[in-house]
Amino acid sequence: MNAEKLLSRYDQAARVAFYGLVFFLPISIALSETCVGFAVFFFLYKKIHMYILEKEKVGRARWAVLKPAECVLNLPIAVFLCVCVISIVFISPYKYLSFRGFLGKELAWALVFFSFIESFKNEKQLGTLLACFLTSSVVNVASGYVQYLTGMDFIRGREIMGNEYIGLRITSSWKHSNNFAGYLLLMIPLWLSVFMMFSDRRIEGPYSQDKRIKCLWMLACLGVLVCFIGALGLTYSRGAWIGFLAALFFWMLIYGRLWVVSMTFIFGFLVIFLPKLVHIRQVSLVSDQTDVWGAFLHGVHLTAGGRFDLWREAGGLIIQHPFFGIGLNCYSKFATMYAHNSFLQIGAELGLIGLGVFLFILVRLFVLGLSALKRSENGYASILLIGTMTGLVGFLVQSFFDTHLYSSQLRELFSVFMGMAVVCAQLTKRVSYDGR
Repeated sequence: MNAEKLLSRYDQAARVAFYGLVFFLPISIALSETCVGFAVFFFLYKKIHMYILEKEKVGRARWAVLKPAECVLNLPIAVFLCVCVISIVFISPYKYLSFRGFLGKELAWALVFFSFIESFKNEKQLGTLLACFLTSSVVNVASGYVQYLTGMDFIRGREIMGNEYIGLRITSSWKHSNNFAGYLLLMIPLWLSVFMMFSDRRIEGPYSQDKRIKCLWMLACLGVLVCFIGALGLTYSRGAWIGFLAALFFWMLIYGRLWVVSMTFIFGFLVIFLPKLVHIRQVSLVSDQTDVWGAFLHGVHLTAGGRFDLWREAGGLIIQHPFFGIGLNCYSKFATMYAHNSFLQIGAELGLIGLGVFLFILVRLFVLGLSALKRSENGYASILLIGTMTGLVGFLVQSFFDTHLYSSQLRELFSVFMGMAVVCAQLTKRVSYDGR
């Protein structure tokens, strides 16, 4: 076996690990973590093997083979990791805790991303990954509905969250309804992308010539979307609902189609679930008070599950430690509980410098995706890119109200979606990874 074929086998093994990751992620934490470990292992082993093979090169030329695939995000991610290292060495009063958080969260997130963009190279490979996503998500949502009807999901045997007095919220196989809602925010746009692949006449597919089969697939996708949106409603996660509305508006703005379908989803969702939110949880969408305007006019202090107080606490830590923060992974040592806002918690731990670099990574990712769409021909990769970016918008909006970026499962999913966005941008019209 020649060296090139052997290196491609490492990529193939990493892809299989990613297929396992996206399928098992909502089913088994142990299996998903194992898949992450294999994906990173094959990526690193490939790099080491490439270094060994380049015996003729010396100095920088030989070390260059250890670099990940060229990408516009490489430099900002490297800077972000450097900020994390500075925080561990010079800032953190709990260095072991910070080092453990760096290995398990920040470094793992970067390695998963780099492994993904190096392993996936064409639409067929992305199609297999998408099939794993869709299959696993259907099983997960079905488990959520079973939980709603019987009180227990069939994947992990989790009981439904809440009670008859404060309202019942489905979690499916996830620990909390907010986590399940974050997962759905990423899956719903993928299903919307599949629907568009069948409904858009400009996209050639295996069933593009058979109108009956095409219509059946479109109806099936619509049915799945309705079920997924219904499951999102049954989580009663207000942050996720706001993220869902933001994601659909982003979709309409970027794609410029399906306005009627999107607005129907938005109108139907609000009409069905907003009254239920008031009746079941005794809260409004933006506050714990059901009459927000009345409370505001009478000078009543608005609350949102204690989030405003937690945000003030996180903001106070940022003011006290504005540059490099209190130390990576040290938030629990300085605050009463987690911030219920991923961005404020990053700012508190890594300071405004660390938060600024992280936000710059997100901005560069969306600039890459949007610039690729501007010069793309409508096709499979472009529709999947729109779906991926839409999912990220919804997920990041909800992360403003929760700490999804600190959840191991959701953080791994976030890394994969970032990688999908970069690979789709490349495939959309053979745009290079550096955005040229």
